[in-house]
Amino acid sequence: MAREEDSMDSALTFVSMAMYHRFPLLLGLAMSLVLTACTNSGVEPEGAETPQLSYEEARAQVPIHGDERKPLTWRVDPFPNPDTAAAAEAAQHYFIVFDVLGSAQRPVDANYFELLSHFTTDELLLQVQRRLPTGDWSPPPHHFEFTGPRWVWIIDVSELPDNDLMVSFCIDTGWYGYNPDGGFKKVEERLRQGWVISSFVLRQVEDRGVERWKVHESTPIHKHLTEEHVESLREACIEWADHEWTPEMVPARNGTG
Repeated sequence: MAREEDSMDSALTFVSMAMYHRFPLLLGLAMSLVLTACTNSGVEPEGAETPQLSYEEARAQVPIHGDERKPLTWRVDPFPNPDTAAAAEAAQHYFIVFDVLGSAQRPVDANYFELLSHFTTDELLLQVQRRLPTGDWSPPPHHFEFTGPRWVWIIDVSELPDNDLMVSFCIDTGWYGYNPDGGFKKVEERLRQGWVISSFVLRQVEDRGVERWKVHESTPIHKHLTEEHVESLREACIEWADHEWTPEMVPARNGTG
């Protein structure tokens, strides 16, 4: 068990470095390491069966603008067709449920996984179930997490082989860091980049008789796009990710949108 925990700690440390320090384009690789550690852990989720939510009910429970700990401001430009729009929305909802709600509730329960299941494929859901703590769990003594506002631009939706789509976010993380006193402050670390590009592979699957786009995996953006395409997205993201935070931007409690 100690070896499994060490593997997970190492993977999560790499995620933090990739997302919020000098290597934002390695986020997909970092998340892959986390999911590999989860898969090898052999930990099965606990929890009783819960009534199934409809897709519309699940969407209504997702706080689009985050919460008081992790406020989110979105830029969502028009999409050329319904498939890209649906895939972008699925990635958006997955990001919020996994990143915001998944860290707000410890331990997670069957209701959380039921909500997440509306935005993930079965394969990714199983990996997340193996990662997130359930049952009797408490954080390690030196546990901390990043909090603060982020601005997220759905910057690109690209077609992949096998009819998959890749949705990429440009995330302004300039105010997202370690805030033990509960307040938010701009991150001034010398080696810290204030932006990250995060990408997800979306797959269309049947869900209770309806074809829906769902997140299948996190992925490095350069794995699927040309160097020129990646560079153009990187330049656009750097130029855009320069926001300032004010306290009145905190979303209303339990606000959805």
